[in-house]
Amino acid sequence: MPFYRPFVALALLMALPPAFAVPADVTLSHLTVGNYRDHGDGSLSAVNVISDNGRVAVLGLDWAGGTLLEQTDNQGVYRGHGFTADFTPAAGYAVSSITLSGYLEMERVNQPPEFDEWQNWLRYSQYILGDGFADGWSSNSAPGEDTLLSATVELTPGEHDDLDKFSKPFFVELVTNSQINGYSPVPGPAPYASMMWRDVTVRIEMVPVAAVPEPGTWMMLLAGLAGIGMATRRRQS
Repeated sequence: MPFYRPFVALALLMALPPAFAVPADVTLSHLTVGNYRDHGDGSLSAVNVISDNGRVAVLGLDWAGGTLLEQTDNQGVYRGHGFTADFTPAAGYAVSSITLSGYLEMERVNQPPEFDEWQNWLRYSQYILGDGFADGWSSNSAPGEDTLLSATVELTPGEHDDLDKFSKPFFVELVTNSQINGYSPVPGPAPYASMMWRDVTVRIEMVPVAAVPEPGTWMMLLAGLAGIGMATRRRQS
């Protein structure tokens, strides 16, 4: 075998794009978040615990590859970052609400006002979908400056009000999108815009769930009450 072949193979391996490792599961006081599945642009590279006081936890999300979206010509551009994860509440607790937040950084140059008025040239969206719900949605024309945006879904209590369902494992899909639509050429300098999501977080609220006795527990309780009743009757007689 020619001496240079191992070096060629090594060079080819080094030229391959890096594979991003799937982040480790996150174990909170009363919830485990994990089994991440990426979709959209980029990859979820890290999930960090920002705070966790037992009832409210905040997670920071990092997407490898960034979220920058730029536009200088009349071609539409769209970029979405999202992932699905499994939420597994601890015994005796249920997830009551989920909020997806992030700063949308904006830069606009030479933009005719009609782009925002009737062509919706710049738009953003955030949404939270899951096993049995699809309520967390925020979508609108992009703001004129850097802005903190968020979307929330209330699970328990709320429109769904299903403590039993959200005290068991269920999946959640979290997405942030940026969109710059195509536009017709205009006189003068070409319009330019850029959009970037940063400091994306997920806020999760938990509520305690009253324990429901098992059938065997009920039988033992009834047997105990019956025994107490019989003993009381004997004393009275």
